[in-house]
Amino acid sequence: MKKYIVASILGLFSLSALAEGHHDLSILSAKPQKELQSIGSEAFVDLSVKNNGDDKVSNPIIRYTIGGQVVKEAAATAALASGATKKVVAKVPAEAVTAEGKVTVTMELLWPDGEPDATPADNKVEVELNYIEALHDMALINPSVTTVSQLGQPLNLTFTVRNNHYVGVVNPRLAYSFNGGNVVKKALSCTLANGQEKEITISIPTKDITEEGLVNIALELLWRDDAEDVTPEDNKATLQSFITSMPPNRRMVVEEATGTWCGWCVRGIVGLREMRKEYGDRFIGIAVHSKDEMAEVNYSNFVVETLGVTGYPSCFVNRDGVQRNPNPLKLKELMDTSFPPYSDINVAVEGTYKDKSVDVTASVTPLVDIPSANYRVVFVIIEDGIHGVQYNYYYDGKSGEMGGFEKLPANVEMDFVDVARGAWPNPAGTGDSSVQLPSKLTGGQTEKVDYHISLRNTEVQNASKCHIIALVIDGKTGAIANAAENWLYPVGVGTVIKETAPMQGATYNLSGQPAVKGVDSIIVKDGRKIIVK
Repeated sequence: MKKYIVASILGLFSLSALAEGHHDLSILSAKPQKELQSIGSEAFVDLSVKNNGDDKVSNPIIRYTIGGQVVKEAAATAALASGATKKVVAKVPAEAVTAEGKVTVTMELLWPDGEPDATPADNKVEVELNYIEALHDMALINPSVTTVSQLGQPLNLTFTVRNNHYVGVVNPRLAYSFNGGNVVKKALSCTLANGQEKEITISIPTKDITEEGLVNIALELLWRDDAEDVTPEDNKATLQSFITSMPPNRRMVVEEATGTWCGWCVRGIVGLREMRKEYGDRFIGIAVHSKDEMAEVNYSNFVVETLGVTGYPSCFVNRDGVQRNPNPLKLKELMDTSFPPYSDINVAVEGTYKDKSVDVTASVTPLVDIPSANYRVVFVIIEDGIHGVQYNYYYDGKSGEMGGFEKLPANVEMDFVDVARGAWPNPAGTGDSSVQLPSKLTGGQTEKVDYHISLRNTEVQNASKCHIIALVIDGKTGAIANAAENWLYPVGVGTVIKETAPMQGATYNLSGQPAVKGVDSIIVKDGRKIIVK
């Protein structure tokens, strides 16, 4: 009997709870998504809501009250099954607050069907929101431009847009002008929430520039709605670009890892030869031999250990960190499609030889101002006409054509060109003896660098067949920013350091083949590369 009564009492309690708790929502917690809210914008508050009743609820109503006045009732997007807890986003309406300061907002959950809640006391929560005037604050970060460009060609601008404050950025505009002329406004396709940033690259036409020279480019970020930015100073920047009608000034420097023992290395011989023939002054080839009679140990070690040679033949273009195949077709493709045609510095070099030493002068002329320059200069001597024997794995034609080597024997007796004899002060140009350019370079102002090289411990056979090369190294990246090459001019008597056997019989081209009348060939004569027909 006692058990029955208890059961009946429990049953009555359960039925009563079911009847009274049919609609029962509660707010467990509330947290604003931002510490500061901007006047004129919705304020978002995350509510943790639990459905304690037995019925599912979809899209409950939130009533917003400020200062005892109901400012809005709106449905929240949410569905809660019985017993479920879920985050519901409350949106305090933008029109509810019109002045700066702290505002207490009461949020109350209501059932969408209008029925009362069984425990209305836990359906309410108060949240204090701190309102400020809406801030429009963008920043233009790290803008850069094509520093040298051909007259009539567009300029590429790269920059980062950052949204520093509380109003979202949608498709801002970039205003630009050349030398104080007409201002052009270009829409930028981007959407940035508070604190977000995005890197953007755009191309701008230069049709208004009709004369070559240094161009000042003024940039300014603008809000799409023309709102005033609270910190306009970081929306602006001025860049410089040199617009020129001259041909490309940047030279491709190929440092090739090679050796007479490497039968595949004839690819590099042909590659350097064909590139010089095709591009002339725009190309500089340096054959860095390893483990043969033409090896210069310091340079060879630098190419292997610092640049990172993993196989022969291979090459590095302007020390960009990429190991490449010196196949002439590959090098030509790179030059024509991907190699930047211009540099922001021009380089020239002259060198004279006397008494087993070289006096060299490099002239470096920036085309634009470089306020934070970090450049150093390395001098390289290469020599032509070095007689030797090259292994040739293309000898039988089974590996395809390779500049005529497929018609030559397995061991080719030939005169080597572009042979690296040394690099000064060292191949990397680092250390206490490094040759540094000033840390601030002015556009149009030439910096001259004089350097003395002793060749007493250098294996040079004939100075009249040597070239002097000046490499300008970017200290920030280790890459070659630009370079120049010139013949090494002998002065006075004593130009021959080591006697070489005179050429006998027929004239041979740089591949070791006999020069044929009527067919273009490159030969070395009197220290000069000459095309003979």
